[in-house]
Amino acid sequence: MTVTYQTLAGLNPRAFTDAARELSRCAARLGREYRQYKSHVMAPLQRKDDWRGGGQPSAAVVATVNGLAIDTLRLRIAAGSITYTYLAAGMATAQQELAVVEHDIEADELTIDGDGTVFNPRWWVVDDGTRAQKITAYQHRLDRILAFATNVDLEAARRLGDCGDLPVTTQVATAGVLEQAKRDHADAAGDIQQAVDAVDSLIATAARSGVTFEAGDLPDVPSLIPSGATAAAASAGVLFGRLAPPPTKGTHYDLDYDLGKSRHGPKELFTMLRNRFAELFPFTGAPAKLREGQRVDLGAYGQRFPVVASRITATGWTFNTLPGHIDYPGKIEFNIVTGPDGHARLQIRGTCTPLCGNPVYQRIGRTKWDQLSENMRKAAAN
Repeated sequence: MTVTYQTLAGLNPRAFTDAARELSRCAARLGREYRQYKSHVMAPLQRKDDWRGGGQPSAAVVATVNGLAIDTLRLRIAAGSITYTYLAAGMATAQQELAVVEHDIEADELTIDGDGTVFNPRWWVVDDGTRAQKITAYQHRLDRILAFATNVDLEAARRLGDCGDLPVTTQVATAGVLEQAKRDHADAAGDIQQAVDAVDSLIATAARSGVTFEAGDLPDVPSLIPSGATAAAASAGVLFGRLAPPPTKGTHYDLDYDLGKSRHGPKELFTMLRNRFAELFPFTGAPAKLREGQRVDLGAYGQRFPVVASRITATGWTFNTLPGHIDYPGKIEFNIVTGPDGHARLQIRGTCTPLCGNPVYQRIGRTKWDQLSENMRKAAAN
C-alpha cells in the first residue's frame, strides 16, 4: 500500500516486533518437534530398524517427506519473523525522521494538516517568499519519508507472500514426492536469505530516500538461521555478523541542567513544578497537577508518549513508559538538587530501548528537556 502521513503517524512499530517475536517462538517450537520426529521416526527408518508402522519399504520416504515439511514450515515462519522485524525497524526509522520534520515545521511557525500538507497558518502576513520556499522544502522532505515507508511496506508484503506457501506432505510414497519435498525445503532456505536481503536493502532504500538509518536499529536474528544446513544460512550469518547488534540491556542517558540561583530549595521547586505541571512540562496532555500512580498520555510532534508516574519523592519523580511509547519498556527519572555552587539543578536520567541511542531520537528528546529546564529556570528565578 501507499503509506500516508496519517498512517505513518498512527503506526505502532512494536506491533510488528511483537508479531516477529511470536513467529520466532513458533519457529523454535517447530524446531523442537522436527528434532524429535527426526530422532524417533526418520532416523530408525533410514537405519532400516524395526518400526511399528510395519516396516514397509515406502515408510522411510513418507517419514522423510513429512519431516522435511515440518522443517520447511519452520524455515518459512522464521523468514516471516525476520521480515516483520525488518518492517518494524523501517517504520520506526521513518517515524523518527517524521518527528524531526514536524519539529522543524513547528519551529518555523508553519503547520502540517492531517493529510500531510504543509501550510502557513499566518497566510495574511506578506513576506519575501522565504516561507513559500520553506514549505516546498518541507513538503519534499515529507514526500521522501513517505516514499521510504511505502517501499518498506511493499517489500515486506512481497517477502511475507513468499513465506505463505505450504510444504508438500504425504501418506504414500508417490513418484516425485520426495524430490518435491527437497525443493520445498531448499526454497524455504531461500526465503531466509530473501528476508535477510530485505534487511540489507533497507539500508540502501533509506539512503536513496534521504532517511537516516542506524545499524543498531537492525534486527538481531542469527538464532533464527538454521546453522550449517544451507548456503543461504551461511551467507545470512555473514551478513548479520557485520552489523552492529542492538544492546542487550537498556541504554542510558544523563542530563544535568543548571537552573541558576534560586531562593527556593529543591523541595519547594519540585512542589511548584508539580502544582503547575501542565504549564511547565512541555508536552501536550500534561495534567494540571502530577500525582503518583497517574497515567499520563503525553504528546509531541504528532506522536504519543504514554507514561505512568510510578514514583514521586520530595524532590522529583519517575515516569515508567507504557506500550505505545517509543522507549517502552523504560523509565525517565527527574530530580532537583542543589549543586556545589548553590545553584538549583535539574537532573534527568533515562533508561530506554536501543532507539534512544539514535542521534535523531536524541535530538528530539534533548529539545524537550532543554525546554523543560528553561521553563524551570524562569520559575526558579521568581
